[in-house]
Amino acid sequence: MQNGQSALEVSNGLLEQSGAAMEAGDFDAFLSCFSLPFVIETFAGKQLHRNRLEMKAVFDAVRDYRKAHAIVETVRENVNAEYVDEKTIAATHVSRMLQEGHILFGRPYAAYSVVKWEDKAWRIQYCQYALEDNAQLNAALHARK
Repeated sequence: MQNGQSALEVSNGLLEQSGAAMEAGDFDAFLSCFSLPFVIETFAGKQLHRNRLEMKAVFDAVRDYRKAHAIVETVRENVNAEYVDEKTIAATHVSRMLQEGHILFGRPYAAYSVVKWEDKAWRIQYCQYALEDNAQLNAALHARK
């Protein structure tokens, strides 16, 4: 355990930080939540992001998706987070995309993440999204420049 934080505290902190950065359009704050290389996996496949440019492509594509569908907030709720070892956390959360007026857009979806302690910070190394029927968001998560 690093910094005396529970696995749930670490996971919640990263969800809050990355979500706020996405909603604010702050790519640098968003990127600080992730290690490189970073792996995203969906039903559409698995993709390795090796550098800042590749992560920026995903960030921009997801922001474009949100704008196109008038999504104003994504609410993420941790289901479980546990230490695998002192430098690794496995976590699961559920996301709900909301439009103005707290209207749910699409179905909630689950995600599984692996978080690693590196360079004196917790960073998300791998994330698997269970987006069953959302080809557009799957495409955004696999964007390339």
